[in-house]
Amino acid sequence: MQPEPDLSRDFSHIFSHVVAGVVIVAAADAGGLDGCTASVWAEVAEPPLVLVTLAHSSATLARLRSAGRFSVNLLGEGQDKLAYRFGDPATSGPGRFGAGQETGQETGHEAGQETGQETGRWERSGEAPVLLDARAFYRCRLVSTHPFGAHEIVVGEVTGFAAPRPHLAPLVFVHDQMAIVELPGRAGGGSS
Repeated sequence: MQPEPDLSRDFSHIFSHVVAGVVIVAAADAGGLDGCTASVWAEVAEPPLVLVTLAHSSATLARLRSAGRFSVNLLGEGQDKLAYRFGDPATSGPGRFGAGQETGQETGHEAGQETGQETGRWERSGEAPVLLDARAFYRCRLVSTHPFGAHEIVVGEVTGFAAPRPHLAPLVFVHDQMAIVELPGRAGGGSS
């Protein structure tokens, strides 16, 4: 008799072969800022929606529910340290955004300075904070959340978007590690 397969373990192993784009989900309300790294997300073209999954226990999930708005920031080459910072449970809330996050429109490094891998440059306007150094970002209005297992599927209507650094090679998560996808026809490049 064959032993019963461990579907959860087997599924996780198979899913580790899927190449997933790495994003930072961020939100702000009157109480402050929060954000986290995610790699399970999707876009829907019509109507323009973004879906992300966040753990029930996520402080970012609580913040985006309170705010009713959030951003999804697509990361690229050279931003792996930023992804790890926002994924580190030892760092949370405003500390993930770096110095100055509570005082001005732009956070992290001073305007005009080279982007830091540790915090990046964040803009907090009337909506959710966006990473000015991202390959691209979406600003979203929270439409709904759907509990499923240990996570919530978050659905956001896209209210704005930009691609500040589209030339960056995409940062992806595959085989339980971060990697860069080199774009065809792109000279140079690098690894993270």
